[in-house]
Amino acid sequence: MRAFLIGLFTLALTGCASPVLVDYQSGTAFDGYSSYAFAGSEGPRSLDAQRIQASVEPRMKARGLELVEPEAADLLLHHRVKETRRVETTGFAFGFGYGYDHVGLGLGTGPEVYEIREGRLILELEDRNTDQVVWRAESRHDLSPDLTGDKRRERIEKLVNQMLERFPPARKAQ
Repeated sequence: MRAFLIGLFTLALTGCASPVLVDYQSGTAFDGYSSYAFAGSEGPRSLDAQRIQASVEPRMKARGLELVEPEAADLLLHHRVKETRRVETTGFAFGFGYGYDHVGLGLGTGPEVYEIREGRLILELEDRNTDQVVWRAESRHDLSPDLTGDKRRERIEKLVNQMLERFPPARKAQ
């Protein structure tokens, strides 16, 4: 019974893990910001950049931040999709061999190994006056290269929403 309760508690804690990692510069007066702009907007915007910006705009407006030209902005919003790679294996290894008097022969098979490419969405807010990042969020859920069109737009909207739910950071009681 005790093992069951410990397992249930562990499962509950795992389910509470945040889908995004958020970091911020402590001591920043986030309520002093009233405008933002997207950084690095020269040249044509990629499809992902268009989707990210379309998702960010209404959420920032709901937080009282106005989208302005970069020269007039309090904050510059940087966004990117960081590619990550991880290796997974499937199957099992099998081997056998024979040896006698310091001589041996062996044969074995290894598990199938393959590489998975994923993308992690990153949003960073830079204070234009100090040129310092004051808030950063990174998704824990992947933005798979296999997603296209509406499915990719929906995933980006979900990730941006989860990130900006935690902006501005809650003030701690002193």
